Amino acid sequence: MLEMEGKPIGIVCQDGVRLGGHLWAGKGNSPCGTVVINPATGVLARYYHPYARFLAGHGFTVLTYDYRGIGQSRPATLRGCKYRWADWGERDFAAALGFLHAHASDGPTLVVGHSIGGFLPGFAHNASLIDRMFTVGAQYAYWRDYAHAEAPASSAEMACGHAVPDSDMRVFSRQDTRLAGRPSGGDSERLEFSPGADGTQPSTQGPAGCSAALRRC
Repeated sequence: MLEMEGKPIGIVCQDGVRLGGHLWAGKGNSPCGTVVINPATGVLARYYHPYARFLAGHGFTVLTYDYRGIGQSRPATLRGCKYRWADWGERDFAAALGFLHAHASDGPTLVVGHSIGGFLPGFAHNASLIDRMFTVGAQYAYWRDYAHAEAPASSAEMACGHAVPDSDMRVFSRQDTRLAGRPSGGDSERLEFSPGADGTQPSTQGPAGCSAALRRC
């Protein structure tokens, strides 16, 4: 069986910046909804294509895209661009969400956000279009977590503050992520990767579990 492939698309932001992405048509005659996948910082959209393909195969219409300055949204030169992280939410995500809503509005509008992609929607003027969100390793957008006084005193603290996963992505360290100079994810972040009380992995791990979590939402 041939694998489903996304259709290359272009998204024009309010300030004229053009983003590259792919639109994945949901399989079947009964759409389950639409999904925007927000990448982590510096991660190319193509990293999420297998997951987008999986969701499309289960009836979701999916949009993947690169933030400005990255991957298919990178201009010939970055000199003088002056892109900001806030632009990814205020302009890029807002444009991606608007594009998907205009081209496929059947069912609920869902967002899967990885890391920074989990709180960028809060910057978008049209965030009210979102029905549900599913975040993976997303930080809290709390200003004190970014204050100078919260920064790590040494590289040793930074190394100790990061969780160390094994091949099964089980977390051995439960150090507060603020030691690493990054926003704290709280208990919800640790539970996403920690084994259950019986040693088994959480049911939301892997593509099938994520799809089930979206459906439960």
